Amino acid sequence: MQLPDDFFGPALRDLVKLGIIKQAPSVKGSFQINTAFPYISELEQMVMRVSKEQRDLFIDGLKKFGKMKLIIVAGLFSDRKEGVDLLLVGDRLKMKGVDEFVKRCDVLFGRPLNYTLLDTKEFQYRYSMFDRFLREIFEGPHQICLNAIKGFRDPQ
Repeated sequence: MQLPDDFFGPALRDLVKLGIIKQAPSVKGSFQINTAFPYISELEQMVMRVSKEQRDLFIDGLKKFGKMKLIIVAGLFSDRKEGVDLLLVGDRLKMKGVDEFVKRCDVLFGRPLNYTLLDTKEFQYRYSMFDRFLREIFEGPHQICLNAIKGFRDPQ
């Protein structure tokens, strides 16, 4: 299927008129985001927000790579820009499979995901020692998507 030459023309004119994009100075016929647009941060958040359906499909896909006991989403999934996006805790996890799966999903979320894999014993030890890394996850915005660790509950 071939698109007509002026397929995007009306939409581009409207975006320029609204001030969201502007003509790129270096290349004729190309456009760039107008960073001076007053609502640029809100627009970015809207575009980058991950839908619940996307997150659920992603979590279901992760469950194929071993016996997952705890899945916590933070970072990108909760509008936090720094730190870990995903904490995976389990046993007999297929690290290579998880890594390849996450890399394939980077496109879906618009940036590389920062994730950590821990086995259950290491997680429980670090949690009992008030580990700084885990504390930062639990003190920030996060969501527990799977919890199969006996006796564990969200400290928040």
